[in-house]
Amino acid sequence: MHAAQTSTLPVLLHRNGGGLIALCRKPGPQGERFWQRHQPLHKLLKALPPVGTGGDFYVSANSFSRPTRALSSLHSIRAAYVDLDFYKLPRWSEVSPEAVWSAAKERLAHSCVRQPQAVIFTGRGLQLVWALGVLPAACLPRWRAVQRGLAQLLLEFGADMAASDAARVLRLPGTINSKSGRLAAFLELDLEQRTDFELLAAAILPVSREKLRRSKITQRALCGSRSFGPGVRAANARTILSDMERLIWYRWGGRVPEGQRNTCLFAYGCFLVHVTGRQHLEAKLQDFASSVTDLPQDEVARIAFSISAKVQATSKGYRFSNWGAASFLGVTVREAEAAGLQELLPAEVLLPRRKATKQERDRERRRRLRVEAGSQPHKSSRTRTQPWTALGLSRSTWYRRYGRQVETD
Repeated sequence: MHAAQTSTLPVLLHRNGGGLIALCRKPGPQGERFWQRHQPLHKLLKALPPVGTGGDFYVSANSFSRPTRALSSLHSIRAAYVDLDFYKLPRWSEVSPEAVWSAAKERLAHSCVRQPQAVIFTGRGLQLVWALGVLPAACLPRWRAVQRGLAQLLLEFGADMAASDAARVLRLPGTINSKSGRLAAFLELDLEQRTDFELLAAAILPVSREKLRRSKITQRALCGSRSFGPGVRAANARTILSDMERLIWYRWGGRVPEGQRNTCLFAYGCFLVHVTGRQHLEAKLQDFASSVTDLPQDEVARIAFSISAKVQATSKGYRFSNWGAASFLGVTVREAEAAGLQELLPAEVLLPRRKATKQERDRERRRRLRVEAGSQPHKSSRTRTQPWTALGLSRSTWYRRYGRQVETD
């Protein structure tokens, strides 16, 4: 391991780019207060603590246009990253960080994923960081999909699915982790190379960008372009909320563990607001949070405020499709079947079901139109009833003798 300088990670990610970078210090065991500052890179480098400084210092992986880490102020995307909390897993808890990284490295190579530019021992776990250069904020949806894919790929090493949002901060190498008392340091570092985002996405995502575009067109055709009214949204939301509660019981026995709490509550709140409205969202979310987590009330209030503000700004809030919510929560087909989920289902289950429903609806519509036009149902047609059989005649003889008479009656 080598600590390098505390400026190494900010320079690796943010050189040759604009925007503001957040430098944060989280509360430690000595009662230090949380604070964060947003500065351009040249000013941030002057404010960094020296190597060996105690206290939990972090730096934002991406840059922002205003002094806030709200996604509405995202300036540019600079990195993809994964937190490996391997120390929480019995299999890896007694293994050295170097050995864990060696195993994870083989897993990446097997999946043809390029090695990250920085591998950081945080004092307890590992952070893998791919430096992407400067990507526009418009890349956020595809970047999120890559983040989820990377975390899923490394799930066996304790990858934190919740630590993949664009506002995430990374522990600053060269400072001391207050929980373990150990120095955060680089296991590997490449200051020269950058990872091509499209190549990374091609290795991680199951479909190419062009195929994804065609898939979205198909989904619009299958699901229709109409906007659902409040009643339909509320009914669907109640089903999804019930599915989430089933999922929590199936996965964790009714208590969401640390590392998954914010993700679950955010997804739950995004659907809950369609049932309760903005006025009662926080109270209902607090009730649910107290029953399944031990998250502080002020943290739950911040989640509720974020969802409520989005609803106020856009009238629809954060928009999840049913399969999008399933993907966000990492629901697998096997897990959905075992937990008895109804609508919180992966796309490979839900889309074929909806396609079959649409086909059945279209068949019924065409049948109704034929009846209105005077067409005779096939089951009562001459081909099915075969009146010539009762008279002991051939079909051609029956039509020759009686067909014209039947048509004129």
